[in-house]
Amino acid sequence: MSKCKEQIIKDFSKRWELNDEAHRLKHFSNVEECGLIINQRLNLKFDQQLITYVAFFHDMFAYDRFNHHEMSARWIETTDYPLIACLSKHDKAMVASACLQHRASFEGRFDGKFSELMNSADRELPGDVAGMVERAVLYRMNKGFTREEAMKPAVDHIKEKFGSDGYARYPNLYLKVFDEELWKQRMDIANL
Repeated sequence: MSKCKEQIIKDFSKRWELNDEAHRLKHFSNVEECGLIINQRLNLKFDQQLITYVAFFHDMFAYDRFNHHEMSARWIETTDYPLIACLSKHDKAMVASACLQHRASFEGRFDGKFSELMNSADRELPGDVAGMVERAVLYRMNKGFTREEAMKPAVDHIKEKFGSDGYARYPNLYLKVFDEELWKQRMDIANL
């Protein structure tokens, strides 16, 4: 683990406890892994550290699902946190835009390839349908549901968001790398 990532985890682990369990360290690590894989496979040559920053800060305010993306982008733009404050104006703007544009429901045009990369990475690696369902269950349990009560609405949500006709956006970068795996994932979701 890089020293940078170790420092972020040390500094923000307590803060992330405000988030629902689906938007904590495990998700952030999965987003980082997916972003690094896409970056490497497509030879995009983005700085790995910037990928780490977006992965670990894009859902920093996920206790508020309404505008957490806006809050994360604004935090990047205004923070005096040393790892972010020392970034160049260009890199800070890239990280902030990627945080702002990370959501599966984002419908606008990406500011650039880096935002598209990180939006793709937020879908995580395809294939772990059980993990997707578990995240959706945890989110609902955080809202007061029992595991049993959470299961059906969680499965319905996964189908609505990630199924064949789901609203989740899969950018071109994601499709270039994971097209076959995504097709299989959609079939597995249809069979839930």
